[in-house]
Amino acid sequence: MRSLSLDKKPMLMKRLVLLFSLFSASSHAASFNCELASTQTEKMICANNSLSTMDEVIHTLYVNALKEPQNTTLRSEQRAWLKQRNQSCSQLADCEQFFIDRINVLLDKMIKKDPTDLTQGMTLPDKSALDEYSAKALEKIDDEVYKPWLRKELLSSDTDAFEPIAAVVNEQVFIYYKNSPKNNEKTVIHEYNPLTKQSHVVDSGVTYEMYIKGNELFYYKWVDRHKTKLQEMAYDIGSQSASAPARTLAKEDYNIPFINQSSREYSRWALSNDGTKLALVTSQLAYKKLGANVTGKEGEYLRRMTELITDKSLAESQTIAIYDSITDSINIMPDVMTNTESRKWWSIYDLTWSPDDKSLYFDNEGERLACIWEYTNNADIVQKIVPEHTAISPYPFRYQDRDYIVYIHAGGGVNDGALMLAVRP
Repeated sequence: MRSLSLDKKPMLMKRLVLLFSLFSASSHAASFNCELASTQTEKMICANNSLSTMDEVIHTLYVNALKEPQNTTLRSEQRAWLKQRNQSCSQLADCEQFFIDRINVLLDKMIKKDPTDLTQGMTLPDKSALDEYSAKALEKIDDEVYKPWLRKELLSSDTDAFEPIAAVVNEQVFIYYKNSPKNNEKTVIHEYNPLTKQSHVVDSGVTYEMYIKGNELFYYKWVDRHKTKLQEMAYDIGSQSASAPARTLAKEDYNIPFINQSSREYSRWALSNDGTKLALVTSQLAYKKLGANVTGKEGEYLRRMTELITDKSLAESQTIAIYDSITDSINIMPDVMTNTESRKWWSIYDLTWSPDDKSLYFDNEGERLACIWEYTNNADIVQKIVPEHTAISPYPFRYQDRDYIVYIHAGGGVNDGALMLAVRP
């Protein structure tokens, strides 16, 4: 038998180990019953040990490759190959090479991609590919620091995605986003798994915020056409099953818009995951009764912040103040827009805490347009991590010990946006 012409790749040793284990396990029998062989090709395979062994290896590789989520077209490819095999294997030498080529293809399909690696296909921002406004965002202004993350597009702008959040359950990543299909006023919640690329519609006709608690996704729907009552719905993450009603509440009792930190309407402050800190965009200090109508820890912390922050000029500064309830103290984010003209166009939205509460993520609007930033609280470091002026609504998560954010590249319409994923280099 001819030697296999395997490519010299970094995965060569893994390929060889897998291949030789299959050859050694083979009992020199074809993948089909040779007693029923009818075609010339089948008879040639049964009469030759090398072809018979390779045929069995191909079958074993094919069965295992079918289990890989990325090999969605493998069945049709295998049927086409079998048809071509029966037409092309007239000479032993040609048939051997034909089998060798197929083994190489199937080996690639088994080990070429790691289905748990979210970083595949990610690249750093390419300045030459940015539009004029985004390219300008790469120019250093005042004291800003640019530390770009690797990123890739998960779903195109045709998805019309907005307000994404994410969860990791059973080593799988699930991203939830809303959209409003064309000619349809009902807002729809979608579940997307970037590892398997599977999508699922969770529900339609939803309203207000969605948030994740444990292994469940919670969201809200109106109970009556007069919109006086809301139904809280609970969905088991990754189950693709129907959601179940969790509770009913009157509109005036709805008081959890700050849990998921993903709504732009309520994103000017954010409670930390451990409930001990509150981050606030300082422009909110201009409201005399800040926190007066907010219950729970958010309201308590907001009212305390108005007592502790005596520098009222911060209301015009558009920076971030963090209240620590344990130390009863305030920390102010370093001012990266120190120039008066730059400051005039600086506006912060979408505050979101990292899972470990060590960092805050936000986007900004204005002359610098959007861009996504990271503020490391304890180290007092502020860095721009996504330069595009259309980048909004960052939501962080950790997977396989790496920091990720899912976010939106907004388009020109009301909600049209591409679903994006970025990872810390």
